[in-house]
Amino acid sequence: MRLRGIFTVWALAAAAPLLAQEPARPDIQVISAAAPLQIYHDHSTAQITAMRHIRFPSPHMHSPGITVAESELKTSYELKFRPRPHSTQYEFWATSVTVVFDYVRMDVYISSQYGEGSCEYNQILAHEKQHVAIDEQTLEKYKNRMAYALKHSRLIPTAFRPLVARSPEEGKAILTKRVLGIVNPYFKQYHHEVRVRNAWIDSPANYHRVQARCNGW
Repeated sequence: MRLRGIFTVWALAAAAPLLAQEPARPDIQVISAAAPLQIYHDHSTAQITAMRHIRFPSPHMHSPGITVAESELKTSYELKFRPRPHSTQYEFWATSVTVVFDYVRMDVYISSQYGEGSCEYNQILAHEKQHVAIDEQTLEKYKNRMAYALKHSRLIPTAFRPLVARSPEEGKAILTKRVLGIVNPYFKQYHHEVRVRNAWIDSPANYHRVQARCNGW
């Protein structure tokens, strides 16, 4: 996870007239851009099996396909500060908060043992595309939940409900902690749901159903 903060300090004399122009809420966005799907057909079944992070229920069970997905959560924001009268502290608020929650990698590996276009190849590809769909649908679900939580949270400071810090750097750290406190629970829930849903279609019973559709395994 990478964090990036952008902030601006305003002088007290300029802050008063500007305050009336400030929106009641900061601009909050949670955005994503799906990584392009890459399909690789140059790994052996043994190599793909070694990539798996699970223990197969049988030593004779191999993995002719795998989907490798990597997600990323980044935050950026803009802050404004004004010195408090007769104080060494600052009041600060957010003018924008942006969370980028997306996939930086979506790779499908299909064993080179099966020729492209063969029954086995097509069944493996169809199965792995189910994983891709689960990953993308689950990310979209939790992206929307993050956006709702951020837009309705009173933890994000506004021009009319600012927070206080001893320095712009401390203000930046305070907002980072608050934003991550809102989105991280959804990030953890997303990872849990992805694991559970993908494990369901990777059950031995489902593997047997897939294999029953072709004769060349």
